Amino acid sequence: MDFAGLGTSAKGTVAASLFYDSGSVFWAGVNYPAPPGGGAYVLLTAEADGRPGWARPLPPRGYGNYNLAVDPAGQVAPISILNPDPSERCNAMRVLKYNLAGEFLWSRDFTPTDCATGTILPRGLAISGHNVFVVGFMDGRADFGFGTISRMNSSFILNLAP
Repeated sequence: MDFAGLGTSAKGTVAASLFYDSGSVFWAGVNYPAPPGGGAYVLLTAEADGRPGWARPLPPRGYGNYNLAVDPAGQVAPISILNPDPSERCNAMRVLKYNLAGEFLWSRDFTPTDCATGTILPRGLAISGHNVFVVGFMDGRADFGFGTISRMNSSFILNLAP
């Protein structure tokens, strides 16, 4: 088992993303078994006093791991690098957002326009209010929701609103 991301809220709630290849994770009274033939990620929380909070299985990981951000109010935003087409070098990203109670709020996927030549690699993220900010690297063509852009070896900052 490996921890991929870790963060805390202002109240001391700890959120973590955990990768496991086999076996299962038992948290807050629920068992999360690893799927046959592959690993899995789970997002889990613990209260400041160490009591288990909630846990949620995360979508399959693709090539990357789930880093995360936690805001002072306890909202959690995990992010992953995906590979939508394993025959290509294509890297994409998925951002999810959960509230303090573990309720799923939204998710966004971003994939290069041309997987044969493009890549999107998230490097960091932060939460401010209802928005999630992502910084990363892109190469080739991508559409972040405001039209296709074409850049070679460029950085990006993306503001994701609900």
